[in-house]
Amino acid sequence: MEAKEWRYTLTTGVFSKYLVKPGFTAHNKPILVNDITISYGDNWYFGIWNSTGIFDGEVGKDFGDETDVYVGWRKKWEQIALDLRFSYFALTEIDEFNNDLWIFDGRIDFIKTPVVTPYVAIRYFGDTGKWSPKPGWFIWPGVYKTFPLHFHALGKRWNTPLTLDAKLAFALDKPFGSSNGFTYAQIGASFNIPIRENISLIPSLTWHIPNGGIPQLGKATVNKHQLVYGMQMQFRF
Repeated sequence: MEAKEWRYTLTTGVFSKYLVKPGFTAHNKPILVNDITISYGDNWYFGIWNSTGIFDGEVGKDFGDETDVYVGWRKKWEQIALDLRFSYFALTEIDEFNNDLWIFDGRIDFIKTPVVTPYVAIRYFGDTGKWSPKPGWFIWPGVYKTFPLHFHALGKRWNTPLTLDAKLAFALDKPFGSSNGFTYAQIGASFNIPIRENISLIPSLTWHIPNGGIPQLGKATVNKHQLVYGMQMQFRF
């Protein structure tokens, strides 16, 4: 194996709250997020992702604290791009296994579609014990568009592409105690601001529009219209 086949990406940042993919706020205070991804070639990758509540006291005692490990495979053809991933989510207390989740993710992007790029993403939440959230499927059809913006400052040209993303979420098998069907809509925007050749600053904003609640997690759930903003820095090696 040649060293050039291996790539490493470290992403770290802060979000105003932890809005999870099932569509509820698991932690209503700022969180610190770190993600390390190791890729081999153009297809295989694996990594570890972690979130920690910043102003909530002891680590490992609420839904702001989570550690995920994952392995995935991706492939791009002329018309489509496919990404498949398996993950294990260690929720709250990392040394307890009866409240965790195993995850299957799949996503297909139709990359040759004009104007915007449509995609369909799916996720199965599998339980690991009696305290795990209720298992089930989610599906997200959506579209995104990247605009090649730039500006001049400090004597140089800055390329800062803006990506807009809009998606709908549908629940199957009543995961997390939700109702089946349409669960929420989201509209997101993010910039990718290059600081150096291998370092980027990524500010983002997400508008979350819920449709009904997810009752199972009780006080962990904050289900309402809301804005979630974040600032991340990405290092590529």
